[in-house]
Amino acid sequence: MIDASEVIALLLKSLEPSIRYKIRVHVFDEDPQSSVIRKLRDEIRRSPRVASLLKNRERHGQIKSHRNIYDKWQGAHWILATLADIGYPAGDKSLFAARGADPYLQSHPMPAERVASLEELARASPYWDKKDDPALQARHDLMRAKISAFMERQDTVYRRYPLSNTSLPARYAHAITTYLHGDLNNALTQIDGLIQAQPNNPYFYELRGQALLEGGRPSEAVAPLHKALALSNNAPLIEMLLGQALVATDNKTHTDEAIAILRAAVARETEAPLGYSQLAMAYGRKGDYAEADLASAQAAYLRGDNKTARDLASRAKTRFAIGTPGWVKADDIISAKPMPGEKTN
Repeated sequence: MIDASEVIALLLKSLEPSIRYKIRVHVFDEDPQSSVIRKLRDEIRRSPRVASLLKNRERHGQIKSHRNIYDKWQGAHWILATLADIGYPAGDKSLFAARGADPYLQSHPMPAERVASLEELARASPYWDKKDDPALQARHDLMRAKISAFMERQDTVYRRYPLSNTSLPARYAHAITTYLHGDLNNALTQIDGLIQAQPNNPYFYELRGQALLEGGRPSEAVAPLHKALALSNNAPLIEMLLGQALVATDNKTHTDEAIAILRAAVARETEAPLGYSQLAMAYGRKGDYAEADLASAQAAYLRGDNKTARDLASRAKTRFAIGTPGWVKADDIISAKPMPGEKTN
């Protein structure tokens, strides 16, 4: 059995400065304000990990949005929270340049301050030293596995969740990374095992449907996504996936169902361009070109492509009767001012 002191000694030699920082501050309780630790935090600031986290910063410092269904895990909030967690030096104003900055960052405290404030509040809670409910902990562990599998390199996923780890979160991560890297049939077998273990978990059915859809088998994706939708109380992101699968079947008998599902999804998840782009395709299949142009314009606007959005909205206006809801929405897009940091093109 490896001695704990040997493990700590090994970690202190890590090439990753954030690991050395956590050991020295959180294990050895060294003063975070000491010159040695400040120097170590500066090393963190210049590390490859931080460079990778901030690689999508634009010229004025704003962290660019990916505008996809998993955008919330790649946006500025989570990147800054990660920087705070790994020991990035506090007070770096370059992280929120005034010109073109995210309004959220301009009006909220920096990550380290937020973490410190939250920690103070958490320690004051009567539940601070109480164990989490096992069911909630299990859900949390599954979510961590899902984020890791979708966002990290495959080799990193297998380091976090080696094949020897047969826990449900590890099996979830294995199934996701297997389908993402092209082994669909093997992934489906693993997903079926997850469903057998938890037959009422909507996200296992969602994964099965997503794997089939992205694997070019949309007709087979419809049934598991219907099941996921029913078990999740109509989660809008699952509605979008189901709508996408229905559209991808290229079966016109699914068109009206796809439109109804996608309209319900975008009514609640209003800033997801995927929903509007799929809705545009469904309307196009139905021959409703006014609604198709309007949905395409909304998708383009949400992607930050203002010129395309205005062009499509202008065409949509010519197809709607003046003063109708569709005409008014199209006119709003034409008249809208760009969001801060977006191109006016």
